[in-house]
Amino acid sequence: MTDKLPPQLLNLFAPRPPLRYFIPHDSAPEVRKTATVSGLAQFLSEFNVRDEDYAPTDTAEQLKEKRRAAKQTRNQKLLRDGIENCITLWCLDQY
Repeated sequence: MTDKLPPQLLNLFAPRPPLRYFIPHDSAPEVRKTATVSGLAQFLSEFNVRDEDYAPTDTAEQLKEKRRAAKQTRNQKLLRDGIENCITLWCLDQY
């Protein structure tokens, strides 16, 4: 069936040339010297040590709540100032 395809499409299905051989850059496992992997048991005593200089940071929810409260107070202040400015300007126009 593929013999009925035009030559442009037949080129898409042509086999690629074989991959070049490269010499492995890694040494044999018997010769290789890697770091030894140990367990976590030697560090368990560090979990019980408390840091005296530790200051807890705010969580993402606390930061969001602080930003929301700051925005709300800022908006309330702007509204209050806006109303006061309108009242003073309205009073000045009356006289």
